[in-house]
Formats: sequence, C-alpha cells, structure tokens
Amino acid sequence: MTSGDGSLYRIQLFSRPLLTTPDGPCELSPYQSALLLLVFAEREISRPRIAEILWASAEIDPKVRHRIRQLKNQIRHRSGAQLLIGDGDYLGPWSGAECDIAELERATSRQRLARVAGAIVGGFGHDFSGLSESFDQWAEVFLVGLRSRVVTLATARWEASSQQGDWDGARDAAEARYTFDPLDAETVANVIEGRARVGRAQASEVAYAEFMGRTKANPLVDEAIDRVRRIPAPTARRRSDANARFVGRRNQLARLRTVFEKVRAGTFSFVLVVGEAGIGKTRLLAEVERSARLEGFRCLTAEPVELERRISMNPIIDALRDVELGPHLRAIGEPWRTVIGTMLPPGPFSESVQALPPVEERALSRRLLDAFSLLFRSLANEQPTIFFLDDLQWADATTVAALQFFQRRWNQSYFGIVATARPGAVGRRDPAHSYLFDDGKLGVQRIDLEELSGEEARQLVEEIGEERVDASDVNKLCGLSGRHPLYLTELTRDFLSGRLTLPEAEADAFSVPISLKQILASRVEGLCETETSVLHVLAAGSKPLRLGDLAEVLDVSLDQTADAADELTTRQLVELDRDRIWIAHDIFRTAIYRELSEAHRAVLHHRVAEQIRESRGSAAASELATHYDRAGRSALSAQYGWQAAAHAFERGAVAEAAHFFELVTRNEDDEKRRAEATAMLATSLHLNRDMSRANPALELAATRLRAAELNERARRMDIRRVEGLAEVGDTPVDELVDRLSSIKDECRDKGDWEGVALALDAEVQLLQLAERLDDVLGLQTEFDTVLAVGSREATSIAHQGLAVLFMLRDPDAALRSAEIAVSLAKHSGSNQRLKTINRLLIVLLHQGTLHSGRNRSLLAEAEKLGTLSGDLLQRFSLASNLGVSHMDAGHLDHAEALFDRAEAMLGNADMTFPRINLAINRGELALARGEYHKASEHFAGAGRHDGLTIPKYTERMVTAGLGICALEMGRMAEARRLYEELPEAPSIWYYDPTPLLQFQSRYLERRGDLLGAISALEVAQVDLQGRLVAAWIKTQVSLVHLLRKANDPRAGNEALRGVEVTGQLSMKAREREFALLLGE
Repeated sequence: MTSGDGSLYRIQLFSRPLLTTPDGPCELSPYQSALLLLVFAEREISRPRIAEILWASAEIDPKVRHRIRQLKNQIRHRSGAQLLIGDGDYLGPWSGAECDIAELERATSRQRLARVAGAIVGGFGHDFSGLSESFDQWAEVFLVGLRSRVVTLATARWEASSQQGDWDGARDAAEARYTFDPLDAETVANVIEGRARVGRAQASEVAYAEFMGRTKANPLVDEAIDRVRRIPAPTARRRSDANARFVGRRNQLARLRTVFEKVRAGTFSFVLVVGEAGIGKTRLLAEVERSARLEGFRCLTAEPVELERRISMNPIIDALRDVELGPHLRAIGEPWRTVIGTMLPPGPFSESVQALPPVEERALSRRLLDAFSLLFRSLANEQPTIFFLDDLQWADATTVAALQFFQRRWNQSYFGIVATARPGAVGRRDPAHSYLFDDGKLGVQRIDLEELSGEEARQLVEEIGEERVDASDVNKLCGLSGRHPLYLTELTRDFLSGRLTLPEAEADAFSVPISLKQILASRVEGLCETETSVLHVLAAGSKPLRLGDLAEVLDVSLDQTADAADELTTRQLVELDRDRIWIAHDIFRTAIYRELSEAHRAVLHHRVAEQIRESRGSAAASELATHYDRAGRSALSAQYGWQAAAHAFERGAVAEAAHFFELVTRNEDDEKRRAEATAMLATSLHLNRDMSRANPALELAATRLRAAELNERARRMDIRRVEGLAEVGDTPVDELVDRLSSIKDECRDKGDWEGVALALDAEVQLLQLAERLDDVLGLQTEFDTVLAVGSREATSIAHQGLAVLFMLRDPDAALRSAEIAVSLAKHSGSNQRLKTINRLLIVLLHQGTLHSGRNRSLLAEAEKLGTLSGDLLQRFSLASNLGVSHMDAGHLDHAEALFDRAEAMLGNADMTFPRINLAINRGELALARGEYHKASEHFAGAGRHDGLTIPKYTERMVTAGLGICALEMGRMAEARRLYEELPEAPSIWYYDPTPLLQFQSRYLERRGDLLGAISALEVAQVDLQGRLVAAWIKTQVSLVHLLRKANDPRAGNEALRGVEVTGQLSMKAREREFALLLGE
C-alpha cells in the first residue's frame, strides 16, 4: 500500500519533520524543513521572498542565493529526487511528491476539519524560533489564517449538518472547534452531543469530565450530558455496528427523521426500511434510534431472530425489558394487568398477578391485543415513544397482528414504529407479508435501501482503511463488492489483514465479483476443531450464547472456548460482548448453517436443546420444542410443543399456537393426544381465518378424533368444516347441505341436540344464500324438535336459526326467537352471546327499530362485547350492520366510519362473504352521496368475487348498482344492457333490495314509462311493508318522488305516511326528508 494518491515521496512538516523516500525515511534539518514548508505552502515563491523570510534579507546577494541552492541540493541528495523545481527566479513543488500541507488542504476541502485542527494545534515539527523573526511572523500568519478558515467552516458546518441529521459531519465540526477552545461551553455541549450521536457516549463523558475539571458547571453542558446519559448501551447484536462511523444514506435518514415530527405532534407513524441482508438496515436503524433518544423519545427496541419467530409476542416482550411497567399496569387495571403480567418473563414486572379470568377461546386474541394496546398507549402518553423493530420478517404473527391493531386505532397517538425487513425472507403466508407488499391500506411509509453510491462506497473504504488504501485499490474493492455495504466492509477488512489479494487490473474487479462463500472460505481456512465447532453451534443456536453455556454444549473447558472466541473475533467471524458471543452477521450464520449436513444439524440442535433445558427448563418451552423438533427427538418436541401451544393459545396468540399444535401433530405418538392436537390446530387456523389450511385440518381433526373415540368433538369439527367450505366457495351448496344432513342424523342418534342445532343453524344460512327459501321454511319442524328436547345451549342456538327462518314470513316471530336466543345466552361466553346479539340486531335492522330507545342497552352491550371478542366474523358483522343502520337512517358520515372499521378488521383473512357485503354497502353509501364513479368501483369490486356458494343476491345487487351509476352518468346503452341482464327476483325478499328497485324504477322513468316505474315500486312494497321496514322507507322516498312527477294525488298521502313511520322509528333524518316532500 502507498500513500493516499500513490506517491512514493512524502514530506511531513507538521508533528515530526520527516521525508519518506523509496529507500526509507530520513530526517530533515530546520532550514531544510523551512524551505520545503515555504515552497509547498506558497505553491510558488521567489528566491528574494525566500531570502526575506528565512534570513530577513531585504536584497538577495550571491551568498544568499548560494545558501538557497545549497539547501535545495541537500534535499535532492537526501531524497534522491528533485523535490523543488526551479522556474527562473521561482521555486515550486514537484508534483510527484506528497506533502502533509497539501493533505491538510484536501482534508479542509473535504470538511475533515477535526484532523486539520489537530495538526494546526500540534504545530510544526521543528522549533523554528532560532531561524529568524521574519520566519516566525510568516509561520504565525500562516497558522492563524488556516485556523480562522477552519473555525469559520466548522461553525457553518455544525449548523447545517445538525439540522440535516448529518451527525458525523456535525461531530467533526464540533471536534475542530473543541480542539482550538476546549473551555467554550457551547462548543463543549456540541462535542458532547456530536460524540453521542455517532455512538461514542463514553467519549462524551470524557469531554464533560475534562470541562468540569478545568472550570465551573455550565447549564448548556449539563443539559447536553444529561441527554447523553439517557442513552442505554447498544444491545449485543448491534454493538459493533452502532460504534462504526455512519456513511451515506442522507436522504433515507432525512425521511426517517420525519417520524420524530409526527410522533411529537401526536400522529401515529409507521416507517418500514426494506432491503436485502447486509444492505445496512440495522446500521441505519441504530443511527435513527440514537438520535431519537437524544431528542427525548422513549425508545423501545427488539431484534427477533428466525428461530424465535413462533414465540408469541416475543419482540414486544423484548422491547419492554428495560421499562418500569408497574405503574402502567396498575393504571390500566384488570383484567389487562393480569393478561400482560402472565406474558412477561421474570424481571420487568415483579408483582404477583391473578389467575387469568375465563374467556371464550375466540375472545383470547382480542383480549391480548387490547391489553397491549392499552399498555403502549399509557407509555406513549407518559413520554413520546418510538418502537424500533429490526428484522420484522422474523416477528411472530401475534406481534404483527398487534402492530396492525395499534395502527387501526391510533390515528392520534404519541407513538411511532420504525422497522426493517428483508423481502427475500418473507413468503406469501408469512405475517410480515402484508407490510412488505402493502397496497396502501396500512398507511406504511416504505424506504428501500439499495447499494451505496460510488462516492458513499469510497467513503466507507476510506473510513475502514483510515485512508491507508490508495485510490486504485479503493475502486477495485468497490467493484468486487458491487458497492454492497456488508461485502465492501468485509472485503476491505480482509484486504487490510492480508487475506485478500486484489486483481491486477481494475476492470477485473468488476467482471469477477466476490461471493459470500469466498469471503467465508478465506476466514475459516485453518480453523482448529474447537473453533469450527463454536461456529457450528452458534449457527444452529441462532442467537447469542454465553461462553459458559457454549463450553457446556461443546463439552470443552471455558478457557478453550474463550481462546476459540478470540481467534474467531480476530478473523471477524464472531463478535463478543463481555461473555456473550454471536456470529458477526445473520447472512454469515445462514451460510454456515446451510453447509452443515442434516445429521450434523440434528446433533447440534439436540446439544443446544439440552443446554437450554438444563438452564431454563419449561420457561423456554417454545425454543425447546423447536430445537428438539429439528433434532428429531419426537417425544421431547411434542412435550414442549404442547406447553408452548397451550401458553400461546391461552393468551390469544392463535397463529403461534397453530404452529406449535402442528409441531405436536408431527411428533406425538399417542393417538388421542395427536387427535386433540389436530383439533386445536384446526380451531386455531379457523379462528385466524386461514381457511385454506383450516378446512383440511378440520377434516383431518374429525377423522383422528373419531379414531380416538372423541365423537362429539369430531362432529363439531365436521360442522365447522362445512362452514369453512362455504366461505371458500369451492363446494356446491347441495353437497354441503347433504353433509349437514348426515351430521344431524349422527347427532340425533347420539342425543347430541346441541350438535343438531349447530348444524341446523349452518344449514338455514346456506339454504338462504342459495335462495332455496321453501327449504328454509321446511326446517321449522326440525327446529321445533330441538326446542322440545334440547338443552339450554341447544335451545338458544335453535332460536338463532329460527330468527332467520321467521324473517321470511313472520317478523314478530323472528323478533321473539332472536330475543329468546339472547336471553338464553345470558351466561354464555362473550363470543356466543355476541353471536346471538348480532342475530337480533339483524332482525331489528330490517324492522327499522335498531336505534330506538329500548335497544340502547343492547347496542351498548354489543359494542362492549365487540371489544372483547376474538371472533373476527362476529366483530365484522357488528360494525358492518351498525354502519348499514346509520346509512338507512340517513347518517352517512357515521356509516362511513363504521364501514372503515369493518374493512380494517378484514386484513388478509379468508372472508369472501364479508368482503362482498362490505363492497355493496360502500357502493350504496356512494350512491346516497351522488358519488357515482366511486359507487361503480365498489359494485364492480363486489362482482369480481366468484365461487359456488357466493350469495345469489350478489349478481342482482352488482348489476343494479352499476346500472344506477350508468344512468346517472348518462350511459343509457350500458344501462339498458344491465336492465336486460337483471336476474329474476326471488319469490320472497330476504335481503334489502333497495338498489335493485331503484334501478328498475329509475330506468323506466328515464324511458318515459312513469307508470311502470311507480308500479314496480308498489308491487315490491307489498312484500316489504312490515317485514323489511328499512327497505320500505327508502323505496317510499322514491315512490313519492315519482308520484309527484306524475301529478298523482296520492303523493301527499304517501309522504305523510312516510313522516308517520319514520317518526315512530325515531329516524329524524328520514322524517325530515318526507316532511320536505310533503311541503313541496
């Protein structure tokens, strides 16, 4: 390696005067140094001027000229080169020589001001005081001028860089000023902040101590050190990265800092930094986190790893490790305090907690999410808080669900999330998929990281090499690495240590890029057996290990383990933090693990598991289940898998519960327990609305339960599977109904009347969706049988089904059955009670009485249950139906807010029916507002769904909605086509047909058939009146408009009738609408 520009001749005038030549270094005399200083500082200087400065000679005589010539020749003799070039009476520097004066000039122009300031304060290497007073004056002017320039640049750079978040530049500027004046309070405060901002908090303490040791306390300095002391030490995995100088990424840093402004203003913000492994996501996150702490934010950090991705809420629990939770848990109260307390490991919350209150299984997830939502809101209200989550792709499903839960509810909150993720590590079904491939609904700001720019890459090499790498080699390293930050860092380190030989030609570096395998190969070559084993265990263990634990796994002494760790650290394969050791980078770990054979992996996982079991026991059930599974130890994997699954399910982490129940089914030998695990797996998948996996699991669960003689539970799985198949839409309704008939027969034979009721309730809904309305009515006898002989639970479920049946012919009977079902479910679990209340709300919705005074307590209870239930479908139905009721009453803004809430609940769940209904509801809302383009989009979206069990009414509603839009936008040809394509109406209206009737009447009106339009509405109203009252009211408005247009004298009476009905139902907006029609 040569000097920075490749020169073999280097002149050092500051610090120690030295001339370096190809033959080695040689000392310089004061006069030789002075002459070189004058020439290289002035760049061109005359001999008379040299004589004036060196010897105070006003005129140059032959003797002085001879002395100058003599000095010039001495320098040439010592260096072997003509370092000073004569041009007439002038001397200039040889371009082939490098002088530290030129280096300082370059450093100044590159804004490396601290280095220049240090050289200025250090002064020249020689004591020139004996030369001449004139030289002393020249040297002083030169240094003062250089110092003044540096101070001016440093002051301006601090202001600009600190505002832009360029803390490396800001720190350099502060250090330069500090070098000149270490007692200036403002400068010291800047240095303290600047050092801390780049990860050198201990150096900030040194600056503070030196200041206090030489002068009195100052508020600026005290405030700066107080901010620094709020920054905790970097975590083990981040420590080395956090202390390195940060290079580049200025635009990304500026975008990330917008989170500070939003959170400080009380606006929730989520930023996701995306990029491949080693691209610099973790380093960027550490930089932003450090700034956030210095600016007064509470910073929560988590770094999930792949092996722990099935441990429920693990990143969130990890983020709370250093927070004093006691006051917050006491503030949010029960049951939330207990729900959270049972999730926490010993340490963060030492107080005893009560047993978890019982709650129906479908409510578990919601209870858990509500609990942590309340806790994080409490933390954010106390102090603006940002959650830094590195490697979101390894977060468990419940953590991801919690983040989305927060987002949907926290438009206004002093809370933000900054996360990183690797797209290549995320599959379509992975929890983080919704964030990486967000369509805008989650409101996530995405920042993509790519390779460094050419200038950034060169800066990184110069930083690592401390400017010991010449320009040609810098370019070669950049070419070999493809400017990938991790590869570039590791290649530069290997080059500096002599492990890497660069190509001769610079072009070769770009044509033959270095692979990760090549980098690793050069580092592992020559490792001893213990050192290799350390790498293999760390790769299998996936997370940092203590040296003592590692020694036990390897069955070697602690000294041997420490020696191996030292050697691996020297080779930059691992990193150490006191007694904790881990592989230096995740992509190194992955590469090492992939090179292991399956047998070797199994042995390593077993050793790691045994050490974990001995040290932590059942508290680490999730890790033990995973390691024993990979080790092929079935019995132990099943044992700990049960514990992990039960713990996750009890606390509502159903996605993680499903993973561990599936693990148990693979490893459990006992037939009955395997059947029970399969049932719990199926239940977890069904609760999580993962229907493509839930339906096969439900079928398998039923088979295994029957084989284990758990027949009643098997029948429940059969019924759930029929419901699941209906949701997916791949099975004909007739086939599903036949399956339910077989289930009912089996239930009757076994006296399982609750099972009969459940099957009947599923059947009545399937038949209605298929518009087999006579068959629906024909089920009454079977319902009556259940009422006569069934249990309280069976009777309640039967009345739920009868409410649907009676809505087709007897609205009073429908209301009675729905109310009885709710009454009998009074002591049921929250999910079952919400389900019965939802059925009653549908009856009340159609009858137009949902918002009457007598139903206020019912609505209040439904809202409360909706916050507790884990049943996604029931929560969606509640929000959606309330939205429809507000739309029917004319409260359009309220309706939109509820539809927004319902849509947020759907997420990525397999819920076709709800999506169709929501799209149609949004279409109707847009029609009510006259937003026909938007309405057309919603109706078209509803029509894009297909399947064998899609409700029959979908096609009618979509055609009618699109038809209204075509009419209102003047597309008559399209409207005529849609009118002709309208499917035939059902024999009985079992849904609100308002869009369909409005399209028919409006189309006939536009065609000039006013009487036909009126007749279409009047015929429909005969069926709607008294049964589907809300639909009757909306069509009545259209009817009155048409009657007035036809000058029909009945218009006034029909308007008065509308006023009376809406007044009785307390529909104020609709009542005013009819009153205006009456007054026209």
